[in-house]
Amino acid sequence: MTKQPETLSKSYYLFLKSRNPANLKPEHKEYIRRYEETNAPKIDWNYWNKVFEKSGAEKKRPEKKITKKIFMAVGKQVANNSLGYVIDEQNKHAVLFVYQWLAKNDLPPVTLNKPGHHKGILLAGNVGSGKTTLIDIIRRFRPARKSRAAQVVEMIEEAKATPELLKKFDLFLDELGTEKKSYGAELMPAFLEMRYEQFKSKGLLTHITTNMSMEEIAERYGPRIESRLWEMCNIIYLGAEEGSRDFRKLL
Repeated sequence: MTKQPETLSKSYYLFLKSRNPANLKPEHKEYIRRYEETNAPKIDWNYWNKVFEKSGAEKKRPEKKITKKIFMAVGKQVANNSLGYVIDEQNKHAVLFVYQWLAKNDLPPVTLNKPGHHKGILLAGNVGSGKTTLIDIIRRFRPARKSRAAQVVEMIEEAKATPELLKKFDLFLDELGTEKKSYGAELMPAFLEMRYEQFKSKGLLTHITTNMSMEEIAERYGPRIESRLWEMCNIIYLGAEEGSRDFRKLL
């Protein structure tokens, strides 16, 4: 492998990201971490808090507009079904992004990749960080099919859902990584590849929750699928820090 430069280099970082994570040495993974940490977007929370409070960036559209008042009312209803869920420093960036994405407003730079309204949303973080609660809020405004990853694999195995059926709708894929492995190889990579093709050809969206990091996704499904997810989803980490709150343990 190419000799690691002493200073942080974008070209070397991209070179490492193109490699199979399973073959990277600890120092290579540390280099990726340091580069991403050094080049993370600087978030002006004062600006985005004002946007969230005043909703001043909302665009006028012929369809019913999603205002902050409507969003918070729906969010409160959903949160009431997820006792213990609160907005705090660990998840406010994700809540803000979901609101701006739904309202088709300017998107805050809180994603790990370039944000876009044409992409779905991938929420990654520890258990109980509120990922599914946020997905359920999105579903109130953007109705679509919701399936757990394990259910998708089971349906395909049992021929209860054909690829033709699963490629016709926007989809909320919950708990990616909890599905079982099948026939020595996984069905999920093929399914995600199919969803990517529908995203490119028809603009169908796939929203995902997972407890895995993007590095772990690459290790399980391969770097090709990881690359597809970077392209088709707005990727947000929440509650991923050590000691992060698990809202389920507050019940």
